[in-house]
Parts: sequence; structure tokens; C-alpha cells
Amino acid sequence: MHADKPSGLDILIVDDNEMSRRLIALPLERDGHRIRYATGGLEALELSRSATPDLMFLDLLMDDINGEEILRQFKSDETLAMTPVVVVSGIDDPEAASRCVAEGAREFVYKPAPVARIREIVSEVASTIASNRASTPALSSIRGTPVLEPQAIEQLQKDYDDIVTIGFIRRFQNNASQHLQGIRKGASDNLLESMKLHTIDLRGSARTLGLHRLATVCQNLETCCNPKLENELHLQVDELAVRLDEALAALEDFIRTRQIED
Repeated sequence: MHADKPSGLDILIVDDNEMSRRLIALPLERDGHRIRYATGGLEALELSRSATPDLMFLDLLMDDINGEEILRQFKSDETLAMTPVVVVSGIDDPEAASRCVAEGAREFVYKPAPVARIREIVSEVASTIASNRASTPALSSIRGTPVLEPQAIEQLQKDYDDIVTIGFIRRFQNNASQHLQGIRKGASDNLLESMKLHTIDLRGSARTLGLHRLATVCQNLETCCNPKLENELHLQVDELAVRLDEALAALEDFIRTRQIED
């Protein structure tokens, strides 16, 4: 889904018949939706992978790949699987309609597709998207949050000593790449619980060392460990990678300027 779109949906119409495409597109364009076209299955998959549509209207009979195969590929693709697909076909075949719904189609509409029903479908999808956006939890801003608060490490030095403190720092530095790797793998493979464990561990260590900006991003990432927040989740993983590099640089600078030795 496109969380930053000001209005309207990104709708892909897949049909090798120009009149069929235009019959669906004209009323939706008037309603303010962005319409893209594909005249075949391969083009539809290419367009969808370059920019995931909010909704796809799909014909069944095309020259290169039939609609049922496109539907199967959509629903087996992690990035595209959540896109609603409405099959629009002139085939008067209840079994084909049943197969499409079983494969994951939102609905099967017979040609010529009634304009009122097309608009109803788009309105329903738009409402679902708006509801999902409204339910997205608020994330904490890092604006004004320090990369490193020296008092946290200074307190460790008081409570323990320099040797123990530098040990905490070195363990954090050594484990950082492992945590980031685990978080990235969890995000890409949808292993949210594994990713969450890495994030919680990283957040705890960051707080101990006064790395408050990194800890805040970790907290935001935990909040986004939800299949419904996939786009935001990946954005937060990218943000975490940036803040982790920033935190590691700040630690090295602190060690150098304070002359803490192993």
C-alpha cells in the first residue's frame, strides 16, 4: 500500500482489450484514482513489482499468461499477496469463478462490468486502506534525542570500573552486526518473533549505554512487528541500520576522547 499518497488509489487494470480497459478506467479516473494499464500477464507482474498497486482488475484470457496464473503468482509473492485482485471476465463459467476465488481473488465480476459495482469495490478497498492507516500506531520521534548521553557510561564507570565498562561497550559493538543481520532476516522472511527478540536485546543494551536515539528506533521497530505494517516495518529496519552505525561511531569517539582502555 502507498501510505504517502494524498488521495485516490493506485489501480492496475490488466486486459488485452482496449475497450474493456477503458470501460473500467473512465469512471475511476473521474473519481480521482490513478490508473495504470497492462495488456498482458508479464507486463502486469513487472508493473506491480516496480510499484505495488492498491487494487488490480484482472482479465482471464490473454495471449501470454492467463489470469488464473497471474493470480497465483500474485498470491504467492510476499510483496504482492495483500493486493486485492478482482477478476473481470466474459467467461460464463461458474467453475472458473470458484477457482479464482479459491486462489485468492477478492471477487469475480462478469463482463461488461457494471460501473456501480466497480465503484462499490473501489470504495470498499479504499475504506479498508484508510482504516489500516488510521490504526497504525504512533511512532516516537528521535528529534532532539541525543545519539549518546555520556552520563550513562560515566555511571557505569562509577558503579563498576573502566575494565567492566569497556567490556560492556565491546560486547555491544561485537554483537551489533549479528543483531542487525537477525533483524533484516526477520523482516525479509517474515520471522517477526525472531526479529523482535533481536530488537529487544539491542534496545536494552542501547539504553544501558545511553544510546537513546538508537533505543527509540528499536522501540518503534518493535511497535511495527506486525504483518499489517509491512511498509513501515521495512522503513524502520532501514532507519535502525543508520542509527546503529551512528551509535557505534559515537561510542568509538567517546572511548577515544575519554581515553578508556581495554
